[in-house]
Amino acid sequence: MPSSGENRATFPNRPKRWEGAPPLRRSPGLHASSGFPKSDQYQSYSTSSFNLSYHSLATFDLSVPSSTAVFNALEAVKTKQARLTQETPDDLFETLNHGKEEARINALRELTALGDARLEEFLSRTLKEVESGPWLFALIDSAEKTDILEENHRRAVAASLLAQALRLRDTQEAAGEHSLWSAIRRFASLAEEKDAPTLLSFIRPEDRGATRQVALQALLHIFETSAPTLEAPTLQIRVCDLAKKYLDPDWLITPTNNVLAMNCFCAAAVMHAPELDDLTDRLLSLGKKRLVSQCCRRLSRSLKRRRSGSLDIIDRCIQKLRREP
Repeated sequence: MPSSGENRATFPNRPKRWEGAPPLRRSPGLHASSGFPKSDQYQSYSTSSFNLSYHSLATFDLSVPSSTAVFNALEAVKTKQARLTQETPDDLFETLNHGKEEARINALRELTALGDARLEEFLSRTLKEVESGPWLFALIDSAEKTDILEENHRRAVAASLLAQALRLRDTQEAAGEHSLWSAIRRFASLAEEKDAPTLLSFIRPEDRGATRQVALQALLHIFETSAPTLEAPTLQIRVCDLAKKYLDPDWLITPTNNVLAMNCFCAAAVMHAPELDDLTDRLLSLGKKRLVSQCCRRLSRSLKRRRSGSLDIIDRCIQKLRREP
């Protein structure tokens, strides 16, 4: 019989009288093996197991964060929150204009959370002036979360976001990848139909799949609210070419590739691509019911959002997909 302080790893052979014994009841956070002796020491672990989130039982390490440390951490959070709530929006804007980078980033986040209307003008003026770094990433994040209502500010911010997205695409900084995608999304929400061909810059052969994914979703956003009224043959040809490549059994081997194929097909549909019927037949020939169902749901959502223009092309595509057994 092992002593109470002996490590279980050094006692692999259990006596026969333990065989067939019911397993011990696990306590929350306690990694106990079934059938192990329930001595006084293990009983003490059961009664205090809520303190053993990640400490090893093999070494009987009972060290836990002290209540003083937890109290100090909570007090630090409360102090920071109190300091932020004491700063007025005017104080925060003063920090934006004259503070150090970290202080400016924190002030910008606080103003964004408050929804301060003055951020429209600030973003339209500042976003185009920054070239790189955490301050640029914070500005793009704020632009995506801020309501921009004035038309002049919308055009200025959209142009700045497109320029910054192209710069981030070319620098290929890992730290700026999420900001690149954020800039593309927000650009699409501010852009007009005539600006859609600029998204060709993000669905090039050398662009990553995730970047193409965001760009195709941006095209969906632009064209799903209203039918296309301008000719964009280059854009339609590129999207159709991608759809033909993505709607291939050799490509559809991962969930990520399936989502990319769905967005590409749906983008071609909302753009009223001339090859839509051929793409629909290609999709149905794959025999992938889940992918067909996903395309139907996505196009049905686009159909509900469309406020102007013809609905017949999208509706006909949806009906054709649903009729297929």
